[in-house]
Amino acid sequence: MQALVFEPVSRLLPDYAHRVTALTGILAATLAHPLAIRWLKRLPSSAPPK
Repeated sequence: MQALVFEPVSRLLPDYAHRVTALTGILAATLAHPLAIRWLKRLPSSAPPK
């Protein structure tokens, strides 16, 4: 993902390429976290039955 963002941004905003790439990564992680938690809660439990 970093390469997808860094390449065009480095051409458009060369002074801010690293900042924009880092902020995009943080944004993607922030959005992905709740989705991953929801998905993990739907998985069956691996705990042994009581």
